[in-house]
This record gives sequence, structure tokens and C-alpha cells, in this order.
Amino acid sequence: MLCDICGVEMVAGVATREEAFHYTMSGLRNVFLVGINYQECPVCQEKVPEIPKMGELHKVIAKVLIRKEESLRGEEVRYLRKNAGLNGAEFAALIGVSAEHLSRVENNNADLSPAVDKMVRVYAEDAIGGGHFREVLREKARKIKKQKGVDRKIFRLGGNHWEQLSLVA
Repeated sequence: MLCDICGVEMVAGVATREEAFHYTMSGLRNVFLVGINYQECPVCQEKVPEIPKMGELHKVIAKVLIRKEESLRGEEVRYLRKNAGLNGAEFAALIGVSAEHLSRVENNNADLSPAVDKMVRVYAEDAIGGGHFREVLREKARKIKKQKGVDRKIFRLGGNHWEQLSLVA
């Protein structure tokens, strides 16, 4: 295999405890893998991993995050949201925060309350477990998002009196 950067033949290696592969593609800064094969460029040190069963790896990482005792960090919330297959607006609606606040949390510019932190873990746990509620949750998120935009009252002058029109979703 040739290095995409240098065009030099890459050398095979195996990640060990002493020289673990830093798995930055997860979006998490503290994930390292051992026991995987990789190719490394001898010139620029670019490493290309061979990660078998990547879906299983991502589930294991998510389970570790869900069960950690400390509050979730922004990058961990983002990881769990993406692992659940939800976009920012959908996930924000589900956990009861604005999309803007979720973005600030994911970028480490705000924190989640302890109650919302728990909600993130609940939805992430469901997604990992096969997500039999995933579609129900997605539909609920769409409705919540839609309702927030329609939080207005409409009135009509009917003859000599005013009346509220009922909103049909």
C-alpha cells in the first residue's frame, strides 16, 4: 500500500499497549486501540488502521460513555447523538434543549444539567440496544420541533366577536 501523502510504500504494524493506535476518527480525544493492524508511512508517519467489527467497537465505546460516573463532556454527547443516528435538531428536541444550546454543549461552551445528562444516556442506551423505540423517538422529536415553531395563538374576528382558531398539526 502506498502512502496517499508521500507516495512511499507503507509498513505493516500492530498496535500494542505500549504503542496504542490513537483512534481520533471516533471524534473522542481519549480513545486508543490495541491489537489492530495498521499501515504506517516511514516518511510522514501517517497511519491507516484496519479496524474489524467497527460497529461493535462503536457500541462498546457508547456503553462505556453511558455508564461513566462523571457528567458527559461535549464530544461525548456528540458521539452518543451521532451513534443514535439523530441530527442535532432532533436530539435537542428529545432532550428538551434548544438546538443552539446542544451545539454549545457539543463544542464545550456549555454544560448539560444533570437531568438532561441522564436523558442523553437514556436515548443513547436505547439506540445501542437495537433502538426499538428509535423511530418512536424520532417521530416524537419531529413533533416537538414542529410544535415549538407553532407556539402561537391565532384569533379571527367572526362577525361582532373574536374567537380563537384551533390549530391543526
